[in-house]
Amino acid sequence: MAEAPRIEIDGRKRLRTIHKEFQEQYPYLGLRFVTPEQWEKARTTGGRITVLDDDQKLAEVRTKPPSKGGDKEISIHGRTKVKSLEDNFLEIYGLHLKVGYAKGDQGYYTNDDEAEMGLSQLNKKLEEQGYMKNMPTTSGK
Repeated sequence: MAEAPRIEIDGRKRLRTIHKEFQEQYPYLGLRFVTPEQWEKARTTGGRITVLDDDQKLAEVRTKPPSKGGDKEISIHGRTKVKSLEDNFLEIYGLHLKVGYAKGDQGYYTNDDEAEMGLSQLNKKLEEQGYMKNMPTTSGK
């Protein structure tokens, strides 16, 4: 079986484009981009996370300044672990990226075991378990 094409991410891409490219490769997974403040609020006091606007470019919403030599590009492929993807966005852009999925009207973020899985592996597992395909975009538009 041929490996799916890589998704290359840099600051010029809009969040909507990142989400679309991601779901074309992993239709049972979705992305949520949130600021550190929103993530901390949700983590400590609970409640709904306010996600970032899809129309913005990654460079416009980043909370961490670019590195002196320029940011390294994030390359996503089927063997990329969920945890590695989330960690890369936090390290490079200062944004919390959460990988999630849905069944019916209920959404979930990946748990610790799922975070150690590759994207293709997790996508296949969710397909087999009847989860929803093509989650709404990051800001629900």
